[in-house]
Amino acid sequence: MTDTTKGLYPSCLPCVYHVYRVSTVKLTKTSIEKLPTPATAPAFYRDDEIRGFGIKVFSSGVKTFFLEKGVNGKVKRITIGRYGELTAEQARKQAQKLAGEIATGVDPVAKKRRAKLEEKNCKRSLMITSPHERI
Repeated sequence: MTDTTKGLYPSCLPCVYHVYRVSTVKLTKTSIEKLPTPATAPAFYRDDEIRGFGIKVFSSGVKTFFLEKGVNGKVKRITIGRYGELTAEQARKQAQKLAGEIATGVDPVAKKRRAKLEEKNCKRSLMITSPHERI
């Protein structure tokens, strides 16, 4: 892949915002269904209403909503869900909620990771106890 941004952004290293060509559209049911399926690499389309909210289209035809925001000094892409399981409006509301959490200092990625770890530890502790100790 050639860097088409060389010289345009001298103060930063090439990142996802500068290397990939990114289109902004109003994400609606109609616009999402009209998005072309890429041949190889996934294509990113950003919503023109909420900064960082968008949809990623895979070569398989799967479309996934995401939110990209700076969390603890790093840009993180948080997957919201698949199109079809969520509507554009549901995903937009979820993106606004996540953006609000990030603005208040919450790291949703770390929060989700902690919840999974706690669930795993809870299941493990249930397996360790004897059947007579379970309530």
